[in-house]
Amino acid sequence: MLGDQTLPMSWRLLGPGGKLVVYGFHSMFARGRGRPDWLRLVWGWLRTPRFNPLDLTGANKSLLAFNLSYLFDRTDLLTLAMTQLLGWVADGRLRAPEVRAFPFARAADAQRALETGKTTGKLVLEVG
Repeated sequence: MLGDQTLPMSWRLLGPGGKLVVYGFHSMFARGRGRPDWLRLVWGWLRTPRFNPLDLTGANKSLLAFNLSYLFDRTDLLTLAMTQLLGWVADGRLRAPEVRAFPFARAADAQRALETGKTTGKLVLEVG
């Protein structure tokens, strides 16, 4: 959701067959000032990558983008999505990622696990 701050690197790191979901450009908008920061908006727009459909097919990458701010009047979509999500959880098709806990004394083991690049879910260091 940070858009111009993370989109270029996220796209570069995406492998063939990968899918990138973009759901906002929060970093381009003023925070708490009540008015647009035009310089920030222009700078963010200039830094935002442009995508050519032919490049997408050649790289076998996908880009999906949406903005929930424009869907406030479509509560039916949210209701449908949440119903599907709860169904997937109930029948076991969607599960929370694994959490592996390491006692603080084994922090080096946790670090080694991270460095393999093969971990999924969360790694937690237990203190006390």
